[in-house]
Amino acid sequence: EENADINDLFISFTSDGEKNYITTSGEILNLTGDDFESLKNNFEVYLENGDFDEADINKDLLRYKGFALSDEYMRMLLSLAVIIIVIIAISSIFVIRNSFAISITEKTKLYGMLASIGATSKQIRHNVLFEGFVLGIIGIPAGILLGVGVIALLVVILNALLENMLNGISFVYAVPWWVAVISAVMSAVIILFSTLSSAFRASRIAPITAIRGNNDIKINKKKSYKSPKFIKKLFGVGGEIAYKNLKRSKKKYRTTVISIIITVAMFISISTFIEYGLKIAGDHFKDISYNITVHANDKLSYDEYENVYKRIIADTDINSSIKACENYYGNIVGLTDYYTEDAKAAELSGGDLAYVFGVDNKSFKEYVTALGYNYDDVKDKALITNDFKYYNSDNILIKGKEFDLPMNTVVKLYPNGTPSYTEDDIKEIQKTDPDFVYNPDDYKSVDLVIYDTINKEVPGSIVSSIMSTLNEGSVLVSEDYFKKLFAEDNDHTTGVIVIDSADPVNTVEYINNLDIENLDVFNINEQKEQMNAIVLIIAIFAYGFIIVISLIGITNVFNTINTNMRLRSKEFAMLKSIGMTKKEFNRMIRLESLFYGLKSLLIGVPLGLLGGYAIFKATGNTIMLDYSFPTMAVLISIVFVFFVVWLIMKISISKVNKQNIIETIRNDNI
Repeated sequence: EENADINDLFISFTSDGEKNYITTSGEILNLTGDDFESLKNNFEVYLENGDFDEADINKDLLRYKGFALSDEYMRMLLSLAVIIIVIIAISSIFVIRNSFAISITEKTKLYGMLASIGATSKQIRHNVLFEGFVLGIIGIPAGILLGVGVIALLVVILNALLENMLNGISFVYAVPWWVAVISAVMSAVIILFSTLSSAFRASRIAPITAIRGNNDIKINKKKSYKSPKFIKKLFGVGGEIAYKNLKRSKKKYRTTVISIIITVAMFISISTFIEYGLKIAGDHFKDISYNITVHANDKLSYDEYENVYKRIIADTDINSSIKACENYYGNIVGLTDYYTEDAKAAELSGGDLAYVFGVDNKSFKEYVTALGYNYDDVKDKALITNDFKYYNSDNILIKGKEFDLPMNTVVKLYPNGTPSYTEDDIKEIQKTDPDFVYNPDDYKSVDLVIYDTINKEVPGSIVSSIMSTLNEGSVLVSEDYFKKLFAEDNDHTTGVIVIDSADPVNTVEYINNLDIENLDVFNINEQKEQMNAIVLIIAIFAYGFIIVISLIGITNVFNTINTNMRLRSKEFAMLKSIGMTKKEFNRMIRLESLFYGLKSLLIGVPLGLLGGYAIFKATGNTIMLDYSFPTMAVLISIVFVFFVVWLIMKISISKVNKQNIIETIRNDNI
């Protein structure tokens, strides 16, 4: 439209266009060189040549579809995916393998009887393989259907929780066919190798040995099976027998221990993944104790801004508030002279760029008093944040103190920046801005007294909540001192009202109804709710996954221990028949539980920590996180292992105790 002031063109790319959105956008806009490169990092691109003045790319939509992610994030996601898939694959292999190993152990006598009446090794192998085939035919389709059903449920939950955040976008139910194929193939391969191993083992057992049931106990005549003296002292004869039995029955013992190790390692690894996921998702809002921010641009005078603040405070239900001023353009010359070795190692830049934040005198006084300063000493001076986290060019996280500033250091502040225009620069600017006049007096410096350096966080302080959202090297001053530093007509000074409201919705509505053109209102509470929804979704995925894995592990451990206890029922009956008391018998079982738990934890905990550290390394190069030892996950694992093993042992033994001693011995006698 030639007569229109602004013409907008909205374009929707094809699937291939979305995958290569940078190239596609560049072709449409006829971009080359730096303009083309700017497409990679910017949402909005300003153009000087061609048919368009500017272009906006909806990268939010592209990210939802899996595009427009940086190389670092893609590497992080790929690394996390590989780690999680490896954990799942390993656990699946051991769970299925152990299940078949238990099955073969339980049916050893059956296979011995079949062999004694003429069944060949080949027939026994086919029997085991066919059992695996039947289980696969039932289990694989059932698993795929269950997975598809869970995905459908999660899509519904996602859309319900993120309805306000997605702005009309919704997740759709779609399962790629190749995912089901890969799952089926992986499961089939695992079942095949698990059954092959068990099948060959079953077919090689001599019939008499299998029927007698002593093939799992190997006695090495050259090796002593003496138990340490402290075991007999602590647990008596029963404990000594238990220790020697574990030494002799290594196959049964190993199968049980491996089951527990896998469960513990997976629990700790996935718990670490959850911890970092929740930390990443909730870190930004963790210490923010306000729910509304009001920005007044530089068109409002100090007095107009003051009147707006008074009206809001008087007419709305507010718990606490701060009236602040901010300047994001002034330069402080001389700060880099005080860089610490930490800052130099972090390759920090921009130490002379100032972000000056002034808060009303009452709030400033409360804040500096909480820091332990005398207000009269600080009211006409500045505080500067001094803690930082930074990744250097080698992707190594460096954190520390940015400045080594003596108290009451005086530096030069240039409220309007420090430009050094040449005549050619001025002429170039005047081509696009004819009214531009370079006046050196506009760029004079003032003395800024930095009283001391501070950390960003002071618990319980609303000022601290604001400071925690700012970059390192931010300057905090009182409102009175701010006005001395920056003139009222400074083009880069804006007002900020920070509010903790009891009723944020009505407060926002009231401010909007003031109909003041130069006010922008943001309901942080909505962002908090959106972030809480994201955290909840992560928790649903992660804890759901951990519950499934834990249930698989518990089931596997229960089957292993329960089968072992039943297979040893004749052994227990013999011990009781020769005079072992119930007290000694219980000691023996408790020691076995202790050994199962200790050995499993000694191997499982380090493996879990290793998996957790791998997850940390996968996320740490992209998101600034410190490594935190998963203390709670380790403690839960320790309690979980000993409790579950003890409980399973107790349940299994209660069944054994109900058996008649004589009938149990006669039942397996040949």
